[in-house]
Amino acid sequence: MSGLKKKKHQHVLIIGNGFDLDLGLPTKYSDFINSSYFSELCLKDNILANHLREVHDVKNWIDVEEELKSYSKKTIHSNIFLQEYKELCASLLSYIKSIKYDSLNIESTAYKLISILLNKDVLIIDFNYTSTLQELLKIFVNEPTTEQQNIEHIKIHGGIVENNIIFGVEDSADIKKEHIFIKKSANKIFKPINFSYTLESCDQLIVFGHSLGETDHMYFKDYFNNATTYRSTPRVGLEKQNIVLFHYDEENYYKLLSELDTLTYRNLKKLKEINIFEMIEVKKQKDYC
Repeated sequence: MSGLKKKKHQHVLIIGNGFDLDLGLPTKYSDFINSSYFSELCLKDNILANHLREVHDVKNWIDVEEELKSYSKKTIHSNIFLQEYKELCASLLSYIKSIKYDSLNIESTAYKLISILLNKDVLIIDFNYTSTLQELLKIFVNEPTTEQQNIEHIKIHGGIVENNIIFGVEDSADIKKEHIFIKKSANKIFKPINFSYTLESCDQLIVFGHSLGETDHMYFKDYFNNATTYRSTPRVGLEKQNIVLFHYDEENYYKLLSELDTLTYRNLKKLKEINIFEMIEVKKQKDYC
């Protein structure tokens, strides 16, 4: 799907990489960096790839988007950087294509959440490059008691079907002017989607596996700013909107709150006051739909 229809949905589910991880898929940047695809890139003397590997090996983890910003400040060869970046994107896409879906964790919260939402009016906003949702729907469609008529699905950052990925940094990132190619909005398949109406008009907003991090603030800032005021968008039968955020552990809990603090312009109290606001630890499942 190329864009959002101006349509009200009962539920909107936003999924990020944590959704894939909960299902047992190897989609961390560390998985990619430890793969043969990334090793081949390093062997080709891709300086950017070798820089990312060095950072990863020192910290044993990596925030690739942040490292792209850092690398932009350090490098002086813009033409080389562009070629290295293209090679990195191609390698990452190849790695994503290699992922197998034959051992999805059917006991995971992510799996159960999709099975619950399957027969509801739901829009799934998918920030992942993988084809995980399509694979899940294949499983559920084969079950005789399951229907899959009411799901609308939009992929934000491309993936296997598009044979292209939007990989990079936010518009406000402090990078060299000539390195605009690493901005997400500079990608040829980027579409400036405004989520505000869709998110504000639904009865329940669920966020699973998405950090709401700075590189994606451009998608969420209007909604969460508006979520601290009484909305003009009517939602039949409900005075308050249900906002549910899944998190993994206590550290992740506070990271999400920190992002929300920024997105609401330091107004978490109002966010919780105006809405039915829930944060659910994945290990402590409860009824959430």
